[in-house]
Amino acid sequence: MNALEFIASIVSSLAWPAVVVVLVLILRSPLRSVLPSLTRFRYGEMEIDFGREVQMLEDQARTAGLRFPKKVAGAISESPDSAQIVADAGRLASEFPGPAVGLAWTAVEHELMQAVMRLKISADYPPHNSPIKNIALLHEQEYLDSDTRGVLDRMRRLRNAAVHPGRDLESISSDEAREFIALTDAVTDKLKSLGQ
Repeated sequence: MNALEFIASIVSSLAWPAVVVVLVLILRSPLRSVLPSLTRFRYGEMEIDFGREVQMLEDQARTAGLRFPKKVAGAISESPDSAQIVADAGRLASEFPGPAVGLAWTAVEHELMQAVMRLKISADYPPHNSPIKNIALLHEQEYLDSDTRGVLDRMRRLRNAAVHPGRDLESISSDEAREFIALTDAVTDKLKSLGQ
């Protein structure tokens, strides 16, 4: 084997891995947004279904003698109130500011839905409404003034930027997350008072 044949063999053996690396680098942003939402993955004969994998792990854990809480399903289905969600977000803010902002926003969504249900202002079933629709309904029925609606719209955009970094915002600090959480606390208190 001469030098040219040796170089040709190296180039041919590195071609496909190089193509894969280049594709991953080019598509890293779209892949980063898609991968967390995958629950089923299939490549050739290999397929992974998250739900099935979790069930198999539970069966294996029971066989291994691990104990599970008696009412796991009941604990999951019970939704905490917004004050508990805000408190949980506050504890999360130091280590994970982006997810803490996302969690805090769920308290706002919860109180928006509760207000719409309490006031009976939606022709649709309020839990199926988007937060944008619930905000609009409360504003149209004059339960929310324009300033509060503006605050809610801006908070929603900040939440989206915090949980999807790289689009509008690179990263947020723990202090910024805590400020957002404090604002969430004030907004949820206002939403709780609507119609009372």
